[in-house]
Amino acid sequence: MSKEVITREVPDEPLSEQGEQQAAKRTIIWATDAEVESFVQEARETDPYKLACRGRPGGRHIYEAPKELIFTGITRDGLWVREIPCHGCHAPGEKVKVVRIELWEVVHYRGKITRCKIVGSYPGYKDPSYLNHGGGRMKPRQVQSAEVTLVLRGQQYRDVRKQVILRALPQLLSDASATLEVEELSAPVQDRDLA
Repeated sequence: MSKEVITREVPDEPLSEQGEQQAAKRTIIWATDAEVESFVQEARETDPYKLACRGRPGGRHIYEAPKELIFTGITRDGLWVREIPCHGCHAPGEKVKVVRIELWEVVHYRGKITRCKIVGSYPGYKDPSYLNHGGGRMKPRQVQSAEVTLVLRGQQYRDVRKQVILRALPQLLSDASATLEVEELSAPVQDRDLA
């Protein structure tokens, strides 16, 4: 299977002391449409909740911060760690699959906290089955296309088109009758109508 590889060149400039410049090249490997269809088919059969956030525009998760402020750890650098679960990727009552890991800088003076500032965040995958083991990254548009393709594949085009038209017909007729009523009311009044 071929992979689409995107490489971005970074100009040859000296690296700054703060490390603001990234590596000279960055490579992203995207999953092929066939790999995405395979992943979607497997997910539909085993765990349809895997697709909830993957098909959302931007592939965004729904992170809902709990009412209680709970930190789960402290890094070697002294940053406090907070995990916020995504509630869209798993069935109610099941194990959380994806969390947003936030890193916080907590400033204190004489034993009292004076300020807290979020330094960074990234997704953390608690369930390895959530990831695409077949290849690269999946785009939300690929997931949406694969879901519809799997439903419609093998059906007769004319039959599906006919069903769509029959479902849309009542709405089209009501829109057309409303348009006709508006046109009749907005038509110019003629002298003979006044008599």
